[in-house]
Amino acid sequence: VDAIAQRLSVFDAAEGISRTIDGEGAPLSSLQDFSAMLDQLESSVAYLETHYDFSEARDCFQQFEHLRNRACILVRTALAKSLKRAEAQVEQHLWEDADE
Repeated sequence: VDAIAQRLSVFDAAEGISRTIDGEGAPLSSLQDFSAMLDQLESSVAYLETHYDFSEARDCFQQFEHLRNRACILVRTALAKSLKRAEAQVEQHLWEDADE
């Protein structure tokens, strides 16, 4: 029974991952939680790749691929915002140094 529940949990993981990505606020605010979510996503994809013959595996695999893309977009967006903030700070310091 536990083995069956474990196999089925892979198919249910997409909902939790989607909630994490869609979560209010910044899903990346807790890097530990986001990292755990990415680990779960990757292990689910790996499981489905080895069990592609399961009846719902193809649809679930596509859903995980979509979630993986959304997670990558979140990371890219957070990185771009961080780089913009860093750029603004550097420009601020350069202007302050120029005024001295």
